[in-house]
Amino acid sequence: MGLIRGLWNISQRSWVDMGGGLRPGSHASRLHLFLVLVFLVIGLALVLLGFDLAAVDRWLDARADGFDLVGTLLFKALLAVILLFCVLGAGAVLYGRFAPGEEDRPGWGVTAGALSGTLILGYLAWVGLMDPL
Repeated sequence: MGLIRGLWNISQRSWVDMGGGLRPGSHASRLHLFLVLVFLVIGLALVLLGFDLAAVDRWLDARADGFDLVGTLLFKALLAVILLFCVLGAGAVLYGRFAPGEEDRPGWGVTAGALSGTLILGYLAWVGLMDPL
């Protein structure tokens, strides 16, 4: 963890021009430099361990479809969790508004605002979830 923290600190303090239209010292430039440093360390470690980077590239290319499938499934799982929280949030808002015996209920504006935000986010999660693989 110290190596990652060190690379992050180097990238945050650097004013190196990363190109690509990024302003030196901007957050995007710092993140780009951090990623370059991380992959530089990974590549250097692979070379020192005796791997040929062209062979590693061919191995990754051969398994690209599998990596794409795993990434898609993980993203859809995240969308399903977001949708679950949206449903639970909408239920909690409606329960808070219509719960029997409650004296301090949220107003209609608060209820409508909370429901509209929850429904919009839930709709976007549902559309992403139902998109074919």
